Amino acid sequence: MIKDFVNEFGFDIDVKVGDDEDVLGRFVKCVLSYDINFEHVVRITADNPLTCPNAIDEAIKLHVEKKADLTHFLGMPLGTGVEVIKASVLFEINELAFEKYDREHVTPYLYKHKNLYRVLEPFYKDGVDYQGIRVTIDYPVDLESVDRLLSKLNYKIPVYVGDVIGVIEELARV
Repeated sequence: MIKDFVNEFGFDIDVKVGDDEDVLGRFVKCVLSYDINFEHVVRITADNPLTCPNAIDEAIKLHVEKKADLTHFLGMPLGTGVEVIKASVLFEINELAFEKYDREHVTPYLYKHKNLYRVLEPFYKDGVDYQGIRVTIDYPVDLESVDRLLSKLNYKIPVYVGDVIGVIEELARV
């Protein structure tokens, strides 16, 4: 469990736990656990360690400027993206989403009901669709693939989406 790992290695990180199958409920519980009136929530998942810092900054900026309910970039390699959600909308969908899939994956309810919400989904940067590139970690083989990619980058952190695309394109030529 992540909480055990954090405690074992002495990281000073506030870890919130909750129902494994109700990630939407966990997000809401986490937001409400702080004595802060959050306006927006940035969703970055643990299985996506290569989330692009520039995409995070750009998504937040666009989300606030356009007064969006949900912002997420299209065309990014799977495992590099981010979602920004208006906190009040997160609370609202927590009351409206009843399907297991919607509860387990946080934002599907918003995508299914785009007619009710302001959902921004611009292409990231050059408009090219790189979603066929997979750098998310769901299985042991994924971890091996991401480790190979990071070794090509000399384990440089942070990793930017351009780095990921460059290495994948280089490996494809070999």
